[in-house]
Amino acid sequence: IRPALCYLGLITIDRGLDTMLAVLDRLRIEFPAIHLHLFGRCDLTTDQLEAIPAYRAVRELVTFHGHVP
Repeated sequence: IRPALCYLGLITIDRGLDTMLAVLDRLRIEFPAIHLHLFGRCDLTTDQLEAIPAYRAVRELVTFHGHVP
């Protein structure tokens, strides 16, 4: 079984995206197969995502699913 985390809602720094990514970075040490699924509108540009230090470390463990009605 692959461990997974899910977030549903607006995806912004104000909503804690940077914290989620930092936690994911720590969790992958104990759970290397962990994955984060993000559902919702993301108001961040690629440059803004790349500016989050933890994102660069975990980007392969994150899937942006976009808005799901």
